[in-house]
Amino acid sequence: MVSNFRYLKVISGSLILLLVLQSCSTFKKAAIPAEEIKATRPTDTSSSALLGLEHLSRSINILNAKANVEIVFQGNDQDVKSQIRWIRDSVLWMNFSLIGIEGARLKITRDSFFMVDRINKRYMAEPLAKMADKYDLPITFDNFQAILLGYPVILSKSEITEERKKEFNHFVQQDSSWRADYYTNTQSLDLSKMNLRQKKSNHMLTHQLNEYKKLQGSVNFAFSRIIEFYSKQTGQAKLSITLKDITINTPKEIKFSIPSSYEKM
Repeated sequence: MVSNFRYLKVISGSLILLLVLQSCSTFKKAAIPAEEIKATRPTDTSSSALLGLEHLSRSINILNAKANVEIVFQGNDQDVKSQIRWIRDSVLWMNFSLIGIEGARLKITRDSFFMVDRINKRYMAEPLAKMADKYDLPITFDNFQAILLGYPVILSKSEITEERKKEFNHFVQQDSSWRADYYTNTQSLDLSKMNLRQKKSNHMLTHQLNEYKKLQGSVNFAFSRIIEFYSKQTGQAKLSITLKDITINTPKEIKFSIPSSYEKM
């Protein structure tokens, strides 16, 4: 049996790759082949309804939450618990625990990524720009923030095309490097699915958002997420995330330190 704490390292590593498509993406049965999707109605990016989704969350400046996370990776699955603290345009902090024991803690700032692996007494500290160059991927704080808040990650300045259907609205944006497919609810216009594919490597990420509820009478927020990802290097993985006890605009202390005895990864 694989050690339970292996999963704490898996999910910590997955967070580095959530947005950057370095780790894994959609299981093939759930993926929508990008080549088979053809949008028919062009719209200008500056007026696209898709881009307006980010503004719906502008009233949220601080978010605190707890999460139950199920990890499926390389034929194994495990449940872990997490706490999340986020301040707009500033910091994202998370920890991960199993049977009440914290195994990992991370902090992402505007320019840097930090992670402490308490099981192996190691740490990671890297500039986001250096990580982006190393993996040739869009590793930015803004992209992590978009994933958390549930609005589209826009990877290009190219035109967005739109196709309206009875069941959903479908938006497509692509250039020589990326293809992105976004789906929104026809009634609420909430983002229900986002599929990102890097053409060169075929790395993929799919983010499904469900169970939208009002946050303290403010904006709709997806309490249930499924994030699936794929890469040739690491294979397939899936995170099923259920958020709870969410509070907004109420500051909480963010603690993060790296013990001097820890070894750098």
